Amino acid sequence: PLRFEVKAKGEDATAEIQKAIDAAVEKTGEVVLGKGVYRVSQLQMRTGVTFHLEEGAVIRGEIIARGITDFTLLGRGTVEGDVRFEDVARATVRRLRMSGGKLAVKNSKNIVLADCTGVTVDAESSVRILVDGKLLAPSATR
Repeated sequence: PLRFEVKAKGEDATAEIQKAIDAAVEKTGEVVLGKGVYRVSQLQMRTGVTFHLEEGAVIRGEIIARGITDFTLLGRGTVEGDVRFEDVARATVRRLRMSGGKLAVKNSKNIVLADCTGVTVDAESSVRILVDGKLLAPSATR
């Protein structure tokens, strides 16, 4: 897979990161955010993209995955804001830290969280979420 890297510049990074996400979907790629703070309004994730937050990377804003079939969010970085999954067939979230936001899941299936901290999950009762191999009850914290 191709790798698209975005550097933190201290300004709104929404357009630059979204451009990398959109390019990655065409090339089955990975978007990597290195150490730094990335201010965003809303990032729209795409099917087949791996979104990697390296250690020290901080996203301040909202990440949305809507109507996609396969998505991976991973890394030792931090999301300071909400992550929303809506109508998602499969998503994996690994080694992520959340601060001040929640993982909101609606009308989705097969959401897997592994080795995450600070994640508050707000989900419909019909959503199946596995956390470190165990089924999670809706509206729980990990």
